[in-house]
Amino acid sequence: MSRTAAALLAAIAAWLTLGALAVAGPGPDTPRVGVLPPWWLLAALVASAVLSSIRLRQGYGGQVVLCALPLGLLLLPWLPFAVPKAFLVWTGTLAYAVWAAVAATLVAAEAGQVRWRSRWPAFSNPARAPWIAAGVAAILFGFVGAGAAPMSPGGDEPHYLIITQSLLYDRDLKIENNHARRDYAPFYQGTLQPHFMGVRGTDGQIYSIHAPGLPAVVAPAFAIGGYHAVKIFLILVAAAGVALLWRLSHVTTGDAGAAWFGTLAAACSTPIAFQSFSVYPDLPAAVLTLTGVRALVRLDAKGERAELRAVTWLLHGAALAMLPWLHTRFAFLAALLGLFVLLRLPGTRQGMIMAAAFLAVPVVSAALWLYSFYAIYGTPNPAAPYGSFAETQASWAFVPDGLLGVLFDQQFGLLVYAPVFLVVLAGLVAALAGPRRRLAVELTILALPYMAAVTHLRMWWGGLSAPVRFSVPVLLYGGIFAAIAWRRMRERGTRAAALAALCVTAFTTVGLAIVQRGRLAYNVRDGYSLWLQWLTPLADLPRGFPSFFRGSAAELVFHAGIWLALLVLAWLTLRRLARSRIHDRAALAAATAATFGLAAMLALTIVWRVDAAPAVDAAPAQVALLRAAATRRPVGVRLSAPRAMTSSAWVVSSLVIAPTARALADRDRPLFALAGPVPAGRYRLVGSREPLSLRIIRRDDPIVTVKSNEPILLPVDVPALVVHGSASDAQVMLAPQAVRPMFDDAPSAARARRYGSTVVYFLEGNAFAERDGFWIRGSSAAEIVIQPDAAAAAARVLVRNGPIKNGVAVTSGTWRDDQSLAPGQERELTLPLDTSRGATRLRIESAAGFRPSDVDRSSGDSRFLGVWIQFR
Repeated sequence: MSRTAAALLAAIAAWLTLGALAVAGPGPDTPRVGVLPPWWLLAALVASAVLSSIRLRQGYGGQVVLCALPLGLLLLPWLPFAVPKAFLVWTGTLAYAVWAAVAATLVAAEAGQVRWRSRWPAFSNPARAPWIAAGVAAILFGFVGAGAAPMSPGGDEPHYLIITQSLLYDRDLKIENNHARRDYAPFYQGTLQPHFMGVRGTDGQIYSIHAPGLPAVVAPAFAIGGYHAVKIFLILVAAAGVALLWRLSHVTTGDAGAAWFGTLAAACSTPIAFQSFSVYPDLPAAVLTLTGVRALVRLDAKGERAELRAVTWLLHGAALAMLPWLHTRFAFLAALLGLFVLLRLPGTRQGMIMAAAFLAVPVVSAALWLYSFYAIYGTPNPAAPYGSFAETQASWAFVPDGLLGVLFDQQFGLLVYAPVFLVVLAGLVAALAGPRRRLAVELTILALPYMAAVTHLRMWWGGLSAPVRFSVPVLLYGGIFAAIAWRRMRERGTRAAALAALCVTAFTTVGLAIVQRGRLAYNVRDGYSLWLQWLTPLADLPRGFPSFFRGSAAELVFHAGIWLALLVLAWLTLRRLARSRIHDRAALAAATAATFGLAAMLALTIVWRVDAAPAVDAAPAQVALLRAAATRRPVGVRLSAPRAMTSSAWVVSSLVIAPTARALADRDRPLFALAGPVPAGRYRLVGSREPLSLRIIRRDDPIVTVKSNEPILLPVDVPALVVHGSASDAQVMLAPQAVRPMFDDAPSAARARRYGSTVVYFLEGNAFAERDGFWIRGSSAAEIVIQPDAAAAAARVLVRNGPIKNGVAVTSGTWRDDQSLAPGQERELTLPLDTSRGATRLRIESAAGFRPSDVDRSSGDSRFLGVWIQFR
């Protein structure tokens, strides 16, 4: 391929990437339709690419040509004839992933010319590199934590924090009074019930089922800066663990490059990155476990023994002694690591001294740990807080299925989110056959009973948390085996495959953090990964990946086997190409992307065929197309005979959107449900003669009741559409008529409520909607869009102030009304309406606020409220 051809390929691929592709209707044979940016942009892209190719120097231009080859994947979904369904994968986010792969190939080609050891010696210096690793990890973990901030604290996190409050405020572990006082209000907005399973202490008090170790550790940080200080403290602990991991990887392999690969493999993985800032004990336990591994590695380094002092082993023992206090399941890790250390200690007088120092703290700590259960529950049994839970929700028969789920499940498993752990497994096999055999055996034995303890509970997925939370304590030291694997790799193709796995792992972690503010990392157990659904809107990726919850264990194994077989085949093919045909780094990087891309398409095709799955998920792609059409994508295309170029308006009006079956499987049994955001525009509901009620989200009241084919005008983007009706067997579909933003900045509504003859769309979270009206949050401003049923020049609203002196300002365009209200004062306001649009945008500001619970001690309402708005 010439440089000019590569430039044209890049320009066309970029133009197609900015478009959106869907199918016109829900049927299996409906034509593909798409919308694309204007033609002038394609011309500009082509001109820029050709000029850039001419200016490239000859040597580097050849590398660019090779690196551009994977962009051919982006043309496959847009071919103007019938194509395999797997071609449709390369749309949406995965199209941008291909561009990321191309960028990575360019970096790889350029990096091959750089001698990084001489240019950046600090990265290979064992004294400095761990600190650099800690800094890089802290930045990464802070970035992920900031991106996913709205998702935390969630799950069990608030319960660990309320134990911390009990320790700080009451100097005890009795949490009932802390819940009654709503001490958790600063970090948790809802109502939090005590986490216990009906088993009270011998004193009749409620104690949390969660261990007090983590709350005690984070208590100083909480006392200094509350929940956010706790997150920072946990990130620093995780970063320290990464530094220790680099040190251990380097000591084990003697290779700085291998140490960096192993460290990045662990730190960039979704389970570890998302646990770094979460108020769960799993990552602190992983760091403590790593200190035990450090003790084993110390004993491997014979020259280091003479320099060890008793205080060193006292600290090693103290670190392991903390594990049971973090969670009962960590007692397995502490006991086994302690046993392995004792078996390695020399049988000399010095060895006896080191053993005594090592056991001093654990012996006392274990006695106190068991006594704590006796003091609270009257029995030293660590399972006492759980009552009969273990009898009903635990069985060793769950272990085989649970282990399969931990590895392969698409929602909560490890390998879908962090395929680099395939390299970890390869490193473990290599270590078992190498000079680090004993360490590999010990760490394997360490993981097996722990994972059995985790999976013998039915809830191996860890509840509402990021994937593989319970397994994190034995995942962090997996970086050592990744480093061993990298050190043992001699084949260029194998190293390219390992780097590809690392890049996919990092891409997944960063994507989960920044997309929808971390929401995609937290799944419900329905067998459909939110991350896979988001990656490409058209191809049904969740139906092509293994699922623990959607089928049997045999199906899970079969699907995982297909994927593993195709990935191994891709690796063998790449290795053979690297040996005989590919000698250039850029060509190898491009071949890596293309080989594994083709393997993924083949694996998806086989799974879809075997399961008779539809392979296409029409509704998400259609919504994505609507959004693209609403944001200046004027070119429309119909990719089937007769082939035609048309306008995006025609494409929009040709769509018929049917909901997926899983969208209708909710308790309220809707007739139609469509996840958005659905862009502002004009729509019709078809398929039922009965009156239909339309909601914006499931928990809202209906905003409008319509019959089939009656127009529905959405003035703003909405998060979802949910339709109910009396005919339970009706098949309701949505027919878009036109999409266009009614306001210049295309605002999005968080929810909507009907008040009399007016629908109010709430654009942000500073309003509290209630049945008769809504509150504006105190000392803040809220934006709303009001849409009356009939055209009117004005609307009347009641403004009622809270029991404080307040200033209220209402703005609409150039119109503004400022009010100074006394406590409890009411005022009626006439709002001018925008008759040309049929909807009016308002901004309402409240200068002050109050909490009902501060005014009335019997109230449990801790919201900070400003002013009440009610439509007349």
